[in-house]
Amino acid sequence: MASNLLCFLDPLKALRQILGQFLCRLGSREVRVLVVASLGLCLAPGRVLGQKEWVVYQPFGPTLLWSVAFDAERDEFVAVGPERQVAWDVDISILEDHTSESLEGAYSLALSGASIVIGQILQEGIGYSGDRDSWSQYFPGESFWGVAYGDGQFVVVGTGGRIATASVALNDWSAVTIDGINTNLYAICFGDGRFLTGNEDRVLSSTNGSDWKIHEVDLGVSVRSMAFGRERFVLVGAAGAVMVSDDGENWLPRDSGTTSSLRGVTFGDGLFVAVGGNGTIIYSIDRGDSWNTVEVGTAQQINAVTFGRRMFHAVTSGGQVLASRSIMTPPTIVVEVADQSVLAGSNVRLEVSAAGTAPLAYSWSFEGVVIDGADSSRLEILEISEHDEGTYTVSVFNPAGAITGRPAFLDVLPVDTPPAIMEQPVSVATVEGEPLELSVVAEGTAPLVFRWFKGSQWLVNASGPILTKESAELSDAGRYSVSVSNGFGEATSREVVVSVTPSDRVPEILAHPSGGTVFAGQAFELRVSDRAWPPPTYQWFRDEVELSGEHSSAIRFSPIRMEDSGAYHVRVTNLLGYADSEVAILKVVRPESAPVIVVQPEDGDVIVGDIFELAAAVDGHPKPTVQWYHDGEPIALATSESFSVDAARSEDEGRYWIEARNRLGSVKSRVVEVVTRDGRPHLVDLPESGVVEFGRPFSVSIGADGPGPMSYRWFRDDAELSGADGPVFKIESVDFSHSGHYSVEVGNEWGATRSDVFQVTVVPVNSAGVWMGEVLGGGGPGYFALYVRDDRSAVIFGADGHGDPILDREVKIGDNGSFGFTGRYKPDTRTIVPEPEGSGVLQNDLVEGATTDGFLLQGARTYDHPALSFVGFYRAGIAGTVAGELLLIADDSGRYVLSVEIGGWIGSASGRMDAAGRDHLAFDHGHLEFSLDSEAGILSGRWTVSGGPTLTLGGLRDGTNRVDFLQNTSLRGVTGDGAAVMVTGFVVEGEGLSPVLIRGIGPGLLRYGVAGALRSVNQKLFRSEEVLAVAGDWGTSPDAVRIQEWSNLAGAFPLEPESGDSALVLNLESGAYTVHLSSTAGAGVGLTEVYLVPEAAVVSTHSCVINLSTRMRVSGGEGVIIAGFVISGEVPARVLIRGVGPGLGPFGVREFLRNPVLSLNRGSDRFATNDDWSGTDGAGIPSDLFDRIGAFHLKEGSRDAALLLWLEPGLYTAEVGSVDANTGLVLVEIYAVP
Repeated sequence: MASNLLCFLDPLKALRQILGQFLCRLGSREVRVLVVASLGLCLAPGRVLGQKEWVVYQPFGPTLLWSVAFDAERDEFVAVGPERQVAWDVDISILEDHTSESLEGAYSLALSGASIVIGQILQEGIGYSGDRDSWSQYFPGESFWGVAYGDGQFVVVGTGGRIATASVALNDWSAVTIDGINTNLYAICFGDGRFLTGNEDRVLSSTNGSDWKIHEVDLGVSVRSMAFGRERFVLVGAAGAVMVSDDGENWLPRDSGTTSSLRGVTFGDGLFVAVGGNGTIIYSIDRGDSWNTVEVGTAQQINAVTFGRRMFHAVTSGGQVLASRSIMTPPTIVVEVADQSVLAGSNVRLEVSAAGTAPLAYSWSFEGVVIDGADSSRLEILEISEHDEGTYTVSVFNPAGAITGRPAFLDVLPVDTPPAIMEQPVSVATVEGEPLELSVVAEGTAPLVFRWFKGSQWLVNASGPILTKESAELSDAGRYSVSVSNGFGEATSREVVVSVTPSDRVPEILAHPSGGTVFAGQAFELRVSDRAWPPPTYQWFRDEVELSGEHSSAIRFSPIRMEDSGAYHVRVTNLLGYADSEVAILKVVRPESAPVIVVQPEDGDVIVGDIFELAAAVDGHPKPTVQWYHDGEPIALATSESFSVDAARSEDEGRYWIEARNRLGSVKSRVVEVVTRDGRPHLVDLPESGVVEFGRPFSVSIGADGPGPMSYRWFRDDAELSGADGPVFKIESVDFSHSGHYSVEVGNEWGATRSDVFQVTVVPVNSAGVWMGEVLGGGGPGYFALYVRDDRSAVIFGADGHGDPILDREVKIGDNGSFGFTGRYKPDTRTIVPEPEGSGVLQNDLVEGATTDGFLLQGARTYDHPALSFVGFYRAGIAGTVAGELLLIADDSGRYVLSVEIGGWIGSASGRMDAAGRDHLAFDHGHLEFSLDSEAGILSGRWTVSGGPTLTLGGLRDGTNRVDFLQNTSLRGVTGDGAAVMVTGFVVEGEGLSPVLIRGIGPGLLRYGVAGALRSVNQKLFRSEEVLAVAGDWGTSPDAVRIQEWSNLAGAFPLEPESGDSALVLNLESGAYTVHLSSTAGAGVGLTEVYLVPEAAVVSTHSCVINLSTRMRVSGGEGVIIAGFVISGEVPARVLIRGVGPGLGPFGVREFLRNPVLSLNRGSDRFATNDDWSGTDGAGIPSDLFDRIGAFHLKEGSRDAALLLWLEPGLYTAEVGSVDANTGLVLVEIYAVP
């Protein structure tokens, strides 16, 4: 370091040596001394401070300074840094070091007199001193960044929304954490009587430092410093962010012109100054709205800035301190306001030119009084007068100061002026004979010339400012004005009114009314002119009779009429007397006029035989002649204004008009239409044929046009109905006797009209659908469901009030909706008893009924148009049982009522299915699960016997076709010729023709190891006694190709072409058929097969085999009959299988099998056997079943065999043999039981 540069490495020692000194010399130049940190003090050459110029002081070491502040009360500066530095002095160039060990991490400070508070970011506390000699610390547990003083209170903000406060005595520290503030608070300021701090999305305000109000704002910047000045808050932050607010709550962003991070901002001398990274300094002279950048010659980060002694001071991270005077200059007058001399009436501009930092404000004064609104550099005065003469001054202001310019004198010179009315004349009221005077006051260059006017008439003799007349006359009344002129212009006064009241005078007629001859229709007037005072009243007379309401000086006729002719006069009266006018004779005559139609004729609607009339009204002078016309032809003798016909005829219909004529012209009326019609009633709104339900009310009506009164007669099948004599025919409750052909006759005095026949058909009540309701009485409400088919057959089941099931499958709905039912299940006896009986009626979608033992049925039809396709009646069999079945009725809401019958027990239940049609229930005798397939109409499920097995159940919705019930069948047995022929019967049911394959197999069985198979076979197909077809060797048949194709479609085992077996392919109508299988080569084992082949149908059909039977001889060994059949579909089917031996006796068969035994197999599983059908193993076959399926009866106690079972879909074989190995004929039958 050069020897002539004095530096002090020991700051304390240096301060002691130069304390009190402000300048030292470096060579021949003076430099300022500045302490920048506790680590060093250095003197460096500076520059003269000027506008927008900053002086940079560089200490000898890179001492970091975080903050600097000016204490106006003590008039001194204080600076702090993180390495325990603190220094102050009245001159920032000579700062005294007061470093303290307890001030590590000093970041910011605030001052008030001797008190200093410092925020510390390293020791997580606050350093403070009240005398600046001793230091203390307050540790509320967070780092503190920003400090502010205001209104006797220190407030410090820090990490995590922590805020600490203390009074100026510094002995009452307290700290709080603001709820909802989770980020750091770096900056705080005091202004407008409150503290303000904030972060990115909130601003906090407080008037005492303890109670804070949170304002939700989207600042979008990390706030680093805040300041207040000129009634505005300014905050700065990262990336050059600047925002301003006039109330501390609503913030607006401003463009700072820099992207450097801004770390400090202050206000002084009317300016905001902000500092930041890369040596950035910006300033604003318009309250932070726009900013300018200052080049200061340093790239160090500037951390803080303060204002004191009319200078801005800043500190940097590299130990530099920068100083600058305010860049705002006070105003100066560049060009003073000039004196002026101007003529009166001219326009004048006074103007000043000023310099200084904008914005500049101006205020003009005249003779020391401020001129309102004169706030620009120019003052303009229009049409100046002598009143504007005097001294003018202007003052110029900005935040840096004010200046008043020198006074300027405005001299107003007089000029020749045109006249001006200074005082207008005023209106005058006087009395006839009294003096009259009008006057005006005017100014202007003399001489002034006055001209008085009455209205537009110039009063030549009135030539001065005063108009006088010694004696006013009535004629002087009127509107007056005066014109004043000189050589420079003219002025006219306003108009004033002169009124002259007459003196008392007896009425005097000045002009009498004048009569004459006048045409009627014109406007006319009779008028009198008089003189009288007081004002008179008037009364007009015609032919010496007073005219009411005519009390003015004139009587007006508008228009005048013929009856207005007469002799007229008027009497004029006042308090002093009266005067009568002369009589005026007025004659009113009518003028000539062409004809006009005054009233037009109107269209007519005439009944033949009635009188009809046309009329019009015609006017004109002379009186016109008239003529009526009909369809263009004049009507004889129809020459008056009305025309009538005594008895209208149909030919009187047509177009009519009237024509009027006089010597001035002619006119035609409008053309009218006259319509004639028959007088008899015209029927409208005719009844229509319809259908009415039995028991419903019926009503029909007729409408009729025509003259009344009218009579009505109603007929059914041409017979008049007694009492039916009105336009409406009603029947309160129809029955079938009311069906028929109806008509109605409507009459009046002109005759009668009969309607067309309409038919009324009475039909039975529409009862089809699902009905549900409650059974009332007993222990509690029961329930029931009723399902009615289109043919009105129905089924009802449910439970009464005691819980006993109700079940009747054979209900019939009557024509009127009535029905009866029987059948009540008694759990104690496990029987259905026919009593008590019940009855009910279906009407208007409601059902009501009762039982003979006091139960009531109430319910309703639950659907017309189903919302769900589950609606209907379902019947399902329980597979493996004789009579086990489930009955279920469902409605469109998912409700159901069901009845379960198995093993002589019956149970009932009601409930609601889920959306998929499923539910499960528990009974004493078992557990039920079921589901409905809405598309296929299938009910399926399981019944689990209490303590027993689980059985499958299934069935169909009523009306759902069961396709291919017994899809194919086969019968194997020993056959031969004559009585040993195997006779097989089957029944086909369905629509149209059903494709059927029938095979007779003997030789083909040898391939499968069947001993004793027939060597050749023949087949005959019968319908009744008619032979429909005969078949031998199928391989030589013309249908061999179709036989092979249909066999493949049916899934039958293949036959060799030369096997000698037989086959038939036919399309059969519904009905009963028999097939005879025989052989000419002796007896042997043969097989008859019957297949339905729906795939071969030309047109899709629904068909099935509902019955299969065969008759053949049975013996031991291979002599058993084997009947195979397939149950198709998806649900169990109820099947009756019979092996009849003794039962053939009544039909003439002698060699019947005495004791047949029947076995049913599924695969290798034999699950049912019967010896004697009415024995214990055949129990459950109802006595009426044979009648229902068309089977002949078996004798009770006979040794015939039979099984009645519900069977699941699948392949089954039924074997019929002999119990005692005897031989005989036996009939095997398989029935599908509906």
